[in-house]
Amino acid sequence: MLADCDYDEVNTRLNEGDCLLLFSDGAFEIHNAQDQMLGIEGLLGILRGFGYPTSSIQMKAVEEELLRFSNGLRLDDDVTFLEVRMN
Repeated sequence: MLADCDYDEVNTRLNEGDCLLLFSDGAFEIHNAQDQMLGIEGLLGILRGFGYPTSSIQMKAVEEELLRFSNGLRLDDDVTFLEVRMN
């Protein structure tokens, strides 16, 4: 995407029943009022709290939880999720 950056290329095979979730750094580089970052483990905890990966992501609920973590402050970066489910 950017000429002066290095990117890793990964190939994988998804089988029936597999789920792949990609997300941007804006989904976990969220800070609360104490300047603590949510982090990947925090984001995964939120997703698990909503039953993911057994249940599909309910983006409105995730967005509300991310805003709750940041004390209702506006999110500083884009938050992008891409989910692929092999049915």
